[in-house]
Amino acid sequence: MLSEKSEAAAGTTAPQRKTKSTGDYHFCPSPSSSKRAEKIAQRRSDMPRSYQAKYARAVSGKSLRAAVDSFCLECMMWQRNEVRKCTSLACPLWAYRPYKPQQKLQTSVIHKNGDKNVA
Repeated sequence: MLSEKSEAAAGTTAPQRKTKSTGDYHFCPSPSSSKRAEKIAQRRSDMPRSYQAKYARAVSGKSLRAAVDSFCLECMMWQRNEVRKCTSLACPLWAYRPYKPQQKLQTSVIHKNGDKNVA
């Protein structure tokens, strides 16, 4: 089990800061909800209208799929084809990106004589 200080260094808990007077660690206050709402509104105004509903679901915290989709689309300047061709293999969301190229399904057919064909 990690100590509180090592957990904070590893990024597993909320950000902490050390007070000068006591040397104790306290949680940093979260940004105000009105400031977050302003940032969200600004970002929504900069994106294509067709993606605004998906982005609203993502920032509401109700849809992880919408969050991943919105992140990838924003990263690729709102171009679906660019998301499909993404080459950022080290991105933690790469395997979950939307609009991935379809993989061909392998089907096998067994004939009456026992031969097997793979298509």
